[in-house]
Amino acid sequence: WYRYHHLFQEMLRATLQNKANADEIAALHCRASDWFAANGHIEDALRHALAAGAVESAVQLVEDNAHNLLNRLERHTLERWLSLLPRNAVGQRPSLLVAQAWLLYRQSRMTELDIILDTADACLNRNKDFPDSADKRAVWGQIHALRSGTAYLLHEDFEHSIVSAERALEWLPTTERGARGTALGYWALAQQATGRQETGIRRLEETLTNPLSQGVAGTQVFLGLCLTHFMAGEMHQMLGATHRFLEFATKLQQANAIVGSHWLAGYCHYELNDLAAAARHFSQARQLRYQSNFVATFSSAMGLARIQQANNELETAQETIVGLHAEALSLNNTDLLPLVDSIQAKQALLQNDVAPALRWARALVAGARKESPFWFEQTGLTKARILVAAGADEEVQDVRCALQDQLAVARKQHRVRSVIAILAQLALAHDRLGELDQALAALEEALSLAEPGGFIRSFVDAGPQLKPLLFRMKQSSINTPYLADLLAAFGEGALPAPVLPASPGLLLTRREEEILGLMRDGLTNKEIANQLVISVHTVKRHATNIYTKLDVRSRRQAIRKAQQSGLLHAS
Repeated sequence: WYRYHHLFQEMLRATLQNKANADEIAALHCRASDWFAANGHIEDALRHALAAGAVESAVQLVEDNAHNLLNRLERHTLERWLSLLPRNAVGQRPSLLVAQAWLLYRQSRMTELDIILDTADACLNRNKDFPDSADKRAVWGQIHALRSGTAYLLHEDFEHSIVSAERALEWLPTTERGARGTALGYWALAQQATGRQETGIRRLEETLTNPLSQGVAGTQVFLGLCLTHFMAGEMHQMLGATHRFLEFATKLQQANAIVGSHWLAGYCHYELNDLAAAARHFSQARQLRYQSNFVATFSSAMGLARIQQANNELETAQETIVGLHAEALSLNNTDLLPLVDSIQAKQALLQNDVAPALRWARALVAGARKESPFWFEQTGLTKARILVAAGADEEVQDVRCALQDQLAVARKQHRVRSVIAILAQLALAHDRLGELDQALAALEEALSLAEPGGFIRSFVDAGPQLKPLLFRMKQSSINTPYLADLLAAFGEGALPAPVLPASPGLLLTRREEEILGLMRDGLTNKEIANQLVISVHTVKRHATNIYTKLDVRSRRQAIRKAQQSGLLHAS
């Protein structure tokens, strides 16, 4: 408990080294470790145990305390403790492998999670020293709880998700409330995906009436309930559930519950086009991003970026996107980068900077990675929007086929929310290809599914090109207050559709045309910057975009090609 001057510390340590042998020093470290552990200073105890060479004691300390850290969502502390241990020691302990698995799950690193669960499974089977007792059943139960999640999110094997969840609930003791709540949530979601939604919701509601379903257990059950309504497209029922969840979280005052409830409330308000309320909820979720559910806080940031784009606050949206990219890299989570790149591509489209948006859309391999249906951004739909808005006819034909495949899967999995969004984009693809009857049929089906839930943003986010089709629906067959509200939403700050280029890649923004004209007039970058009251760096960035779009390497080539293409008049 005493703090000495660092030179005095060094003198004391040197004296100890001179007067005591290695065994005596190790014994002192062991005594220190025991004292710190008994007084609740686990990290100090861990470091002394490792200094003594008592690896087994160090491993036991982490095993004994990892579960409490997970329940308190102290992810960074557990990561640090695990990093202190020898790697081979962790790889031989099933309970530590499961602790690592929970960390990966809470960071949404699903691909890595699948691998480590296989490792933990094999380790548990070959580890003869692990007692065949209630502890072993509990570890198996946690593995099954996590497998219910990977089966649902990563493999879309819903029957396997149900079986894994049921095994977890059978083997986990009632004290493992967080893991049990996670398993029950995926059990209900998988029931919904297989057409047994009422069964799943009934069990979740019954569980919430149980006095044991408080704390972290209640949080997981509420998450499962809200997301089940969400996947079914029942936005009003979801909104009611989120209000109950918010009340629960306020009483509980636990970070994970507070963040989860605000995240899901933000989703509801966004879809119902109450962007101000959605932004408030997402912002409150982000305030606790270092203490809580990563998926909820990261998805809330994506929601804020989308709201900023919808409000035409594109500079602010860009700052949010840059922050998301940095956050994904800091976690070494490559699964998230395609989502951030998708929002960035949409940003370029909104700025009428079509070339980078097209490059991203053309490079994206559909289905290369499984995407969680809970993420705010869906890369496949963004790709479709960009190619339908600015791609070649052959690309739009491919988009139409891809959307039809996605639609078949979404229908089979009873994901009404996804069906609505896909149908809206499919209507645009049909319209772009001159297939008006098919476009109106797809849109009519989307509206019939969307009206009970009051969906708005799924249509507005498909793009402003959808508004003329909605007017046709109003004039021909459908004229309801819901359709009027939907059309009004397009009128509130809707951005103009990008003009299709005469040939792919040759569309310049108004600013780029202006800069190219000044280049033609012989102005230097500095002179252009002074005339337009922008920085030289900004001029250079626009010049790079111009060269990329025109596929040239110099000013002279750019001017000549632009004149030949009719983008710039000769002077």
